[in-house]
Amino acid sequence: MSRPRFLTFEELVNEVLDESEEDEDVSDPETEIESSSSESCLPEPDDIIGSTSEADPMYIAKDGTTWRSEPYATGRLGRENIINLRPGVTRFASSRVNNIRDSFLLLFPPSLSKIVIDNSNNYGKYIHGSNHIEIYEDLFHAYLAVLLLAGVYKSKNETLHDLFDEYCGRPIFRSIMSEKTFLYIHKVIRFDDVLTRRGQRNDDKFAPIRNLWGKWSERLPTFYNPTDSVTVDEQLLGFHGRCKFRQYIPSKPERYGLKFWLLVDSRTCYVWKIQPYLGKGVTGNPERNQGERVVLDLVDGLKGHNVTMDNFFFISQPWPKTITKEYDNGWNYAQK
Repeated sequence: MSRPRFLTFEELVNEVLDESEEDEDVSDPETEIESSSSESCLPEPDDIIGSTSEADPMYIAKDGTTWRSEPYATGRLGRENIINLRPGVTRFASSRVNNIRDSFLLLFPPSLSKIVIDNSNNYGKYIHGSNHIEIYEDLFHAYLAVLLLAGVYKSKNETLHDLFDEYCGRPIFRSIMSEKTFLYIHKVIRFDDVLTRRGQRNDDKFAPIRNLWGKWSERLPTFYNPTDSVTVDEQLLGFHGRCKFRQYIPSKPERYGLKFWLLVDSRTCYVWKIQPYLGKGVTGNPERNQGERVVLDLVDGLKGHNVTMDNFFFISQPWPKTITKEYDNGWNYAQK
């Protein structure tokens, strides 16, 4: 039996070079045309309507709004698009806060506490006479501390007696005040003059807290300047008590509650402006152009910001000329 013959190194190199030359072949032009045509016939998304360039396609939404995958090439910003507010905490807020107590007093200053304390004492004297317990500022702050701690400890489903119970409750609640004192303040606390409320209530459902609410909410923009992007939306705060404008929204986590319109900074979630939703007016007629009114009220004071909003504000009614004018004067809107 003859021994197998092995190729030398030179013969192996020549063999490989010969095979590579045979494999080299110019692709058939017809094949290239067929492959390119087959790729061009692939189904395209329904919302692509064309493009100015291959790298910048345009899309169209169901409502006819045209979108681009890339922002427009812009040069120098127009004067109406320049944000004059420096984002972040304002000097007014930072110069007045050195500790946690200062932060609370900045948000709820003594002038607002005085409104609650005076109205509560007047109502307590009217109801209990000589048995009235005088409410002063430190006692009122202690009452608020109990409410805040109950939220910190997630005591939503605990009774008042359980919070102050000697065996089942937490000692910190009993160290602040007694259960009897807390319950008394909770019964007599008022935010307005009850003697003049009845006449105001005929014209305003929010009359019992309108004065305090207005002075508190107008302070929010003075503490913080939003970034370039803000959001307008609604929020339902859970509430099961008696209220004429309590809402039922089954799609919300808390189905029953009070609804508010909010303008929130998109990055920090800071509530820059807030308005209550009171339902139908005192006449029983629904408000017309509500979305327009809410947006214009909340964005007042902004310039050059991007405003994102829900379909309710964007599609529920045609955008009037006032919205277009505000858009041209400095803020941009987008559908969420």
